[in-house]
Amino acid sequence: MSSSKQTWRLFTTCAAAVGERVLLPGDEHHYAHHVLRLGVGERVEVGDHSGFVATAVITRCDKKGIEVEIEEILVERAFPCQVTLFLALPKPSTLEEVVGLAAEMGVSSLVVFRTQRCQSKAPVKVEKLERASQESLRISKAFRAPTLRVVEDFGALQGLIASCGPAFLCDESSQRMGDDLGSALRGLPKESATNIALIVGPESSFEPWERERFLAWGAKSVSLGPLVLRVPTAVAYALGVAMSHFNSHYSP
Repeated sequence: MSSSKQTWRLFTTCAAAVGERVLLPGDEHHYAHHVLRLGVGERVEVGDHSGFVATAVITRCDKKGIEVEIEEILVERAFPCQVTLFLALPKPSTLEEVVGLAAEMGVSSLVVFRTQRCQSKAPVKVEKLERASQESLRISKAFRAPTLRVVEDFGALQGLIASCGPAFLCDESSQRMGDDLGSALRGLPKESATNIALIVGPESSFEPWERERFLAWGAKSVSLGPLVLRVPTAVAYALGVAMSHFNSHYSP
């Protein structure tokens, strides 16, 4: 177990230059002062959820606010492939869990859509999901949160999927055909592997017509193994396979 001290990630509303002093938002003041109990002179990371991350030193942390001075701008490590996750709307607690997971694992874009078997009929609270996504960056130390989009019209998915490069429909029915996600990714030509889409359905699965529509739009049906997985498990498995593949095959 490492004895090195944890470097905490705090958030700001915008990027800043080296040497600039930045007053952090009120919720970050509460988190740093009352939860983490940080003090003057301690070093932290500061990010804006959109690609800016820097090391900084706390110059003031009291009941009135927290101020940091930017020391060094960190350089984002470019991921070799942009992954868009298309997620059939699950129940709210599961959705929040998956959004955080997607942010931790470097998903560039998350598209939430409704299917006929969706368990939740309530409106999707995008602002709440964005907060969950951003909070996940504290732990993962990723540089940016995925963009979030909610699609109510199933037919509108066609154009979105077409713009994402090769698309893979993670579907338990693919077990019978022997196709697995890892093999499908290894079969991609390198030049077409800069953007991919992963489509994960509800735990009750897709309706046959929905599955047929995805395949007609060019998605390849792939398996995530012999078991029927919960939505968070399926997402974690699919993203893990994808990230491992691209990190090992396409990293400089």
